[in-house]
Amino acid sequence: MTGTDTLTALRKIGFGDRDRLPLRFWFEVPNLREAVDMAAELRTTIDASVELRPAPPRLVTRRPWRVVLRTPSTLLTPAVIGGREREMEELADLRHDCRFIGWTPVLDPADVKRILFRPDGRPA
Repeated sequence: MTGTDTLTALRKIGFGDRDRLPLRFWFEVPNLREAVDMAAELRTTIDASVELRPAPPRLVTRRPWRVVLRTPSTLLTPAVIGGREREMEELADLRHDCRFIGWTPVLDPADVKRILFRPDGRPA
């Protein structure tokens, strides 16, 4: 799924150009050492939280790791999202064996309620 697909999906459930959501940007690195190094670097250069997660298992001897950068609320316009994606791709390009995977929105309970229920409280 591309960033454009994610943005289109958000549009379909009612999010527009004026809405803001925190975003998670996902990177994959080959091992835990690389993940720790990248997370430490990101924590010092970008105003965002960083998490480390093991990647889904594969048929390889080593399990890759995911570095997840969570941003503050970001405007959901194609220009803003495209700029953030390019920034993340550039970050990945600076590191050996790092791959930018994509992004996902962070939905809180109020967002989910907005999606599932109409303003009158009935299911959407």
